[in-house]
Amino acid sequence: MPKYQNDSSANIKIIDENSREKILIPGDISLTNKYYDIPDLTKLDDEPFINPIEAYHVETFASAETRTLVLSSPDITKIRVQKVTGIIDIYLQSITNTPAILVGWTADDYPVDIIITGRADQIIIDSKNPTGSVQIMEIKER
Repeated sequence: MPKYQNDSSANIKIIDENSREKILIPGDISLTNKYYDIPDLTKLDDEPFINPIEAYHVETFASAETRTLVLSSPDITKIRVQKVTGIIDIYLQSITNTPAILVGWTADDYPVDIIITGRADQIIIDSKNPTGSVQIMEIKER
């Protein structure tokens, strides 16, 4: 997250690292969760870098099988499903939570983001083919 200093003689309104509105009085320094182009708001540092990807998984299947992927944090807001080979279904929390949130997903389908916020702490990947793989990214938006 970039760090900025108010080098002006007036107050400057920003969004801080916790996504809250904050007033910087002259001379104040704060982390933010975005980049600004405001006169007299001087960027002091780029680090720690903003990266919403909390975890990245590649699940490879050697047979038609079902796997549980426990999410890395309760703060995950969505998962991105991409680069599928074979055919998969994805369920939130349990395979008995029907219908599946993704049904019959294949390499012909575009990447998709599934909103998770507070709805699940794990996903179930059900592979329908004897071989295949899927990439899953856990995303935490601020």
